[in-house]
Amino acid sequence: MADTPAERTPEERAALYRRIPAYALLRATITHDHDAAVLIVSENTRPDLLVFEVAAIAARVMLASEGYDLAKVLRTLDFWIETAANGVPSAAQARQAWDAA
Repeated sequence: MADTPAERTPEERAALYRRIPAYALLRATITHDHDAAVLIVSENTRPDLLVFEVAAIAARVMLASEGYDLAKVLRTLDFWIETAANGVPSAAQARQAWDAA
């Protein structure tokens, strides 16, 4: 991808513009602005693409926040999946699971 907007192709610009609602939705969610989140989702003409963009951005955020340590990010995701499937563990169980990974 080009460094400046003038150097970008129309396809590259379109791809970047498609991410704006996804960034806005993540921001609304983080700040608990439920009205903005509902508006973003309801105004979006491609909810399937919005979901994909949000997932892609969230993955990049998680990786960046953990110093691009993929193993650590995967342990966190696995723990969240396990928690969703089996309920919230106690703090001691959470520490044990984290230390074992």
